[in-house]
Amino acid sequence: MFDILPPDRERLLIIKAYLARQRAEAETIRTYLDVQIQQVDERLNGHGGRTAPPLALPSGARPTPPMASAPSAPLEGYAIEWRRSPEGPVPERVHEASCIFAPTPGPKRARLVDAHNARELLTRGVGSCDQCHPDVALGMDM
Repeated sequence: MFDILPPDRERLLIIKAYLARQRAEAETIRTYLDVQIQQVDERLNGHGGRTAPPLALPSGARPTPPMASAPSAPLEGYAIEWRRSPEGPVPERVHEASCIFAPTPGPKRARLVDAHNARELLTRGVGSCDQCHPDVALGMDM
């Protein structure tokens, strides 16, 4: 085994403390998983100990990974992308809400607005997305 540990006591103590924290976190996860397994066992025992047979896939079929979330309805309006600045958030770019380059609407990265507010921001000099061209959709292409 390679000797990659530092020679001085101070760094060895820091490494030891880090490893102890990692072990404690692993124990927390282990405890959580043990509780989950226990709950599943209790549920199985509550059904008289019967378990459902495993699902069999048709021959030649491959399992598909589950979707992260159900597809949501398309967004309407326009998304304003914000940029951080020392004075606070500043509008940086206008996107159509359905643009794949628009950040997810939320309090930090983007906000949905109507056509009037999007036009106002574009006239004030806020940039428009080079992919979805909201200025064209708003009739402001110059």
